[in-house]
Amino acid sequence: MKSILLKARYALTQKQVSARDYLYSGEADTMQIDGKTHDLIELDKLDRCMDTTNTLAGRITLSHSLGNPSTDLDHIKAKQAATLEIIENEKLRSGLETVFSAASRYQEDFHRLLFGRFIGLLSDPATRLEYQGYGYASFRYGIRFLPSVIEKIDELPETGSSYLTGAIAKLKDFKSTSSYELLTAPVYLRPGRIMPRSERKLFSFRFKPSPFKLSIILLLALLFYSIPVYLQLNPMSASMMSFFMFLTIFIYLPVVGSIDRDHVIYPFRKALLKAGEVEHAVEGLGQLDELLSFYRYFAANKNKTCLPEVRNTDRCIISLGKVCHPVLGFNNEKYIANDFNNRDKSLVFISGPNSGGKTALCKTLALTQVMAQSGSVILARSGTLSITDRICYQAPADYAVGQAPGLASTPTDYTAGQAPGLASTPAGYMPGQAAGYGIPGRAAEDEGRFGMELRRTREIFFSTTKKSLVILDELSEGTSHQEETKIAVMILNGFIRIGNATILVSHNYDLARILEDQDAGVFYKFYLENNSPAFTLTAGISEFSHAELVAARIGFSQTDIDRHLEDLSL
Repeated sequence: MKSILLKARYALTQKQVSARDYLYSGEADTMQIDGKTHDLIELDKLDRCMDTTNTLAGRITLSHSLGNPSTDLDHIKAKQAATLEIIENEKLRSGLETVFSAASRYQEDFHRLLFGRFIGLLSDPATRLEYQGYGYASFRYGIRFLPSVIEKIDELPETGSSYLTGAIAKLKDFKSTSSYELLTAPVYLRPGRIMPRSERKLFSFRFKPSPFKLSIILLLALLFYSIPVYLQLNPMSASMMSFFMFLTIFIYLPVVGSIDRDHVIYPFRKALLKAGEVEHAVEGLGQLDELLSFYRYFAANKNKTCLPEVRNTDRCIISLGKVCHPVLGFNNEKYIANDFNNRDKSLVFISGPNSGGKTALCKTLALTQVMAQSGSVILARSGTLSITDRICYQAPADYAVGQAPGLASTPTDYTAGQAPGLASTPAGYMPGQAAGYGIPGRAAEDEGRFGMELRRTREIFFSTTKKSLVILDELSEGTSHQEETKIAVMILNGFIRIGNATILVSHNYDLARILEDQDAGVFYKFYLENNSPAFTLTAGISEFSHAELVAARIGFSQTDIDRHLEDLSL
């Protein structure tokens, strides 16, 4: 992960940090998730659901793990072992809670010390990182952050898992660094140099984080006493006292405060950031905080979670027992869990009634894969998953402009004039082609809905490898049924030849039968019970979408239409 401290500074200016911030990091050995997929599977909702971290470092580490899940099997297994150790070791867990209780006390001052811009007493902050004053309070309390954490780290019991031991070691090793000494011992000054006590030289001065320096105050007092005496005035007259107070407030404090800020506090934090030792310690703290967050997710869903078996295989394996949507099923006993197994096939075809649970299942599979490769527990009773290098999700065009159920707003990578959700103009895009499809008042020309969705499918296909997970919520819609079926068969056979895991949701019964005759995949369906969705997955192909039931449920059935026309006397 790139500098956690730089990310912390960014997070403080933006009010928050999320998994989306890491989607295009280009890091090695991580799964790639594009912005459209992120929005459609609602990864940020998972991020918020799992986030019970205590520190900004933990928040950043968790978001990084979810935005760039690992593809390194050893790393995943090491995090799983660390998560399991925290789950099983109550004494360790209690010790970690104490660590983060100490961390939360001084965290804000630590961030101000490292990133704040101190603007004096009379100016008003214009940005989130501007603070009134000269930084004395942030210095006094901010330097206590890491020492208070390390004091509690030393009290933790011995650990067995390598990932957990490594994270703790980053903090323990910090005790032997010069940065730790700067944070714990008095700071000494010489022109152009800041030193800990062990390096102080002759004629160096100890820094006190206060504008009221005894030597300067005595000198000023002597000056203010000597001048009136010399002028044969009463040195304690009211006018002299007022003048002294005026000079102290409007000249002394700004001058001394600015000198300390610019020549001590700013250089002090620059020395901490430059050394890299603070960065290393904060990384370890973030890793521990993330693991504790994994434990809390487990504790809220006891008997419903497991640590999945993650494998690095040539053929994609997705085998889940009693899996739930990790957000909708979180601490929700009423959520209906399902079994899912691709049976070593590269294509899974899911059919069933509208609003029957198909899309929720697809999001469940994508989010579960992300959690597994992040080293977390998953919301399933059992699970075996192959490592995936990329997750791509396609949904109907209306979903792509922020209308997917549960999406709070338009995806942030959408820009007017671009195909919805695209971060940049597609290759070959010309004005008037699929411009702003789904936005009222702007008609899609030339390609229309079919062309837009085909562009997205093409984008996914040419980025897919054998280890990719591709989820297609409907395919090649917007043309005639015959053409839709023909093109869908062509596309799906292409994915089958690649050999990746492809999950298709479709109402196209004819397409399902063609693929079934080819023995091309596994077929699942959702069904109705008493004309209501059962939300239960079973083997087979559904021949009905039950669209009329959905129309009736939303008040747009034939009866509703007839009643409205009667009211209009038509």
